[in-house]
Amino acid sequence: MSNWAGTINLGIRNGHYLNGVNWIQANIPEYQPWNIKKGVNIGGIVGTFEGYVPTANDLYVRGNNIAGFTSTDRTNFSFETGQINYSGVGIGSWGSHASMSVDNINLTGKSYLNIQFALTKTDNSGENFNLAIVKPGATLYNSQLGLVSHPANTYVVDKVMSIPLSQIQMVVKIGIYFYTKSGTSFDGAIQRIWLS
Repeated sequence: MSNWAGTINLGIRNGHYLNGVNWIQANIPEYQPWNIKKGVNIGGIVGTFEGYVPTANDLYVRGNNIAGFTSTDRTNFSFETGQINYSGVGIGSWGSHASMSVDNINLTGKSYLNIQFALTKTDNSGENFNLAIVKPGATLYNSQLGLVSHPANTYVVDKVMSIPLSQIQMVVKIGIYFYTKSGTSFDGAIQRIWLS
């Protein structure tokens, strides 16, 4: 057997012959469904792997809630196996509709706070998807130290937004929220939140 990436080569030694149906088996212990991306078929083995290994800078990555983000509104944010789903309908006048956050994140020595997300449904232009940094204990919508927004009437898949941290070298609260108006409807998913 002589292999390289993507190839398995099985040879027949000189002086040996094949008659009828013969199998040449190469034992590869790592060739298992749990080592292949979920849904990918490689040589007849369909992958089941859904997990992602967090790095030291990850706050959330594909189901691993390292920093411990929480939401008081589980109707709008649901923590799933591989992502955080968000959805809902805005009510009342302009204002924050749903949020999730985590306190006591140390930004010292970090350059950016990043979020990777998708927006898959919207029926009104009156909304924004926001990543905010505030002082611990503060609300996400007031006295923001850093903020980046995406107009949620624009569909995106795997978009990354970043907040520069050069002026925010301290312990903070980080949160995600929607700024909505009455009648707004939205759906999407958060795949990763990390520092770089």
